[in-house]
Amino acid sequence: MASLRALMRLSLSLGRVSQTTTPRLATQVCARPFTDGGDMQKYEFLPRNRNFLLRSLRSGRTLADLHAEVGTEIKTPEEAALALELGNARFVAGKTRRDDSQFLERRVHYLAQEPFAAILGCSDSRVPVEMVFDQSFGKLFVVRVAGNIATPFTMASLEYAILVLGVRVVLVLGHEACGAVGAALQTDEQVKKFPDNIQKLLGFISPHVQSEWIHNLHDERSRGREAAFRNVTGQVNTLMSNTLLRDRVDAGSLKIMGGFYEISSGMVDFVEFQKRQEEDEGKK
Repeated sequence: MASLRALMRLSLSLGRVSQTTTPRLATQVCARPFTDGGDMQKYEFLPRNRNFLLRSLRSGRTLADLHAEVGTEIKTPEEAALALELGNARFVAGKTRRDDSQFLERRVHYLAQEPFAAILGCSDSRVPVEMVFDQSFGKLFVVRVAGNIATPFTMASLEYAILVLGVRVVLVLGHEACGAVGAALQTDEQVKKFPDNIQKLLGFISPHVQSEWIHNLHDERSRGREAAFRNVTGQVNTLMSNTLLRDRVDAGSLKIMGGFYEISSGMVDFVEFQKRQEEDEGKK
């Protein structure tokens, strides 16, 4: 019954969140191919189903059933993605399982780490990544920088996570009310008032968010969300220009995802990066 109540609470949260601009945003912004030309035209973002837990409840499955399906040993990219989704579901439902106070667990991870996912997230203090996904020591390899930007330095950390630690998922996590994205929406004259280093950082965001369509949105919250999600897709685009990552996505050993964290609800919307269906159908 506890699991059932947790899912019911989650379904109510999903109902409230569905009234926001986020689901429309995920379809409008992400379900289309990249625009960089060349090989990147073969890929697109597709929204992952945010209501899979709600449908599981209606079909009679519980949160415990879904946990059993994932198991304790994560072997595949899809299992890793589902572990992130389930962790966020526990966080939203108030049913977290983290216990960072265990002495033995800390001692074990002193010797080695085996993260199943790498997160490129924002430095914002309101986005505590391990808490948002309800993961404890050694589970997530987290790279944080204002605006969750893909630079040579952050990509180097992600390469290490993939090559040495064997992570199965890389998630670029943007969020609601992102200050870096908001600053990147300002005019060139306004941006030039910032110190040089901040201007350089905003230069990794501005090309993805400076569009007439975004600036024409009258609602400030909607404008910020659309820009944050466009920044996520743009940063994933940058990651996928790295042949090391793209080759592993093509081989099925790595999954690249984008996420948007809604601070007000705790919910993360996920989008998945994959080859366009027509490309796969043409090979059959």
